[in-house]
Amino acid sequence: MKIQRFALLLPVIALSAASPIARAQTVEVSGVVIPSPGTNPVPGGVWNLGASDLLVGSGAFGSLVIGDGGRVNAYGSVKLWDGGTINIEVGNNSLLQVNGSGGIGSGTLSNDGLIRLSAAPTASAGVYTPISAGSWSGAGLYAALGGVWNNSTHEFTVSTVQQSSAGSEATIDLSTSQRILVDSGTSVVSIAFSPDGQASGGGSTISFQASLNNTSQIQGTQVLSAWDFVTDLSTGTPVQLSLDIGTGWDPNLLMVWHSDDGGLTWNAYDTGILCDQSTASFTVAGCSSDAVAAVAEPSTRALLLLGCCAIFVAYRRKATGWNQARSGEDP
Repeated sequence: MKIQRFALLLPVIALSAASPIARAQTVEVSGVVIPSPGTNPVPGGVWNLGASDLLVGSGAFGSLVIGDGGRVNAYGSVKLWDGGTINIEVGNNSLLQVNGSGGIGSGTLSNDGLIRLSAAPTASAGVYTPISAGSWSGAGLYAALGGVWNNSTHEFTVSTVQQSSAGSEATIDLSTSQRILVDSGTSVVSIAFSPDGQASGGGSTISFQASLNNTSQIQGTQVLSAWDFVTDLSTGTPVQLSLDIGTGWDPNLLMVWHSDDGGLTWNAYDTGILCDQSTASFTVAGCSSDAVAAVAEPSTRALLLLGCCAIFVAYRRKATGWNQARSGEDP
C-alpha cells in the first residue's frame, strides 16, 4: 500500500467549498521527499488520497487543516504523530473521512497528537460528525472550540451563539455556551471558546468585551480588521477568533498581528488562517488585541521597490543638475 507522509504539512486552507487549497513544504511519498510547489488547488472541494494512508507530523511538527466545506478522503488509516495537529472546522460540511476495506468510514484513525475541532463562524447549533472512521486509537487529545466533543459517540455539538455589542461587557458561562458574536455596526467578530475554559479567578463564567481597533497599517501591511479584547479568561487558554475582512482576499497573503499593550506594539503571530466566505479565522492562546492584515504579493513589492528606485534616481539627477547650475558648471 502506498503511504503519503507529510513531514511538515502546513494548513489545507479552503477558499470556498469548490476550491480548497492544500499547502505543504515537504511531502514524502513512498520514501521520496517531494518539495511542494506551494499552493495546490483541490478540484471539487475533495482531496482524494486514493489507496493511501495519511501520516501527519511524522518527523516534524506538522499540521493539517480542513475547512470551508473541504473534505479529505484517506484509505486504510490516518496517523497523527506526537507533536502534530489536525484542525477541522465543524458545521459547514468539512470532513475527514477514513475509508477501508469495509467501505466508507471503516478505516483507522490513530491520534497521538492534537485534533482540534472548531465551530465554523456560520455554523448552526446542533450535532455534527466531522470525522468518519471505523476504529479509533492513540493517546492524543481532542480539543473543542465553540462546542463540545463527545469521545464516546465521536460527535461535536455546536453551541448556540450569544450576541453582544462592541464596547459592551458580556458574561458567558462556558460550561453551557461557547460562542459569542460581537457587532460594532460596521464589522463583526465571532469568538469560539473551549468548554473547559475557566476565569482567572476560577469558575466557568467569564466576562468578555470586544471593541473595534481603527489601526489601518501595521509595519507596512494593510489591516483588514482589528479588535481589542478585555476578558478575565485564564491566560493562555486557546480561543478561535473569526474576523470580518470582506471578500476576495488570498489567504496565502494574509497574516495575523497580536498586541499585548492595546495596539501600541504589534508582533507577527504564527498561526494558520482559514478563509470562510468573508471571514478569516485563526486560533490564539488568549486574546488581547488581534488583527488580520494583507501582505503585498512579491511581484507588487518588487514593482514598488523599482518605483522607489526610479524616484530616487530622478531626484539625484535633478539635485545634481541644480547644484551644477549654482556652481556654473555644465550639467
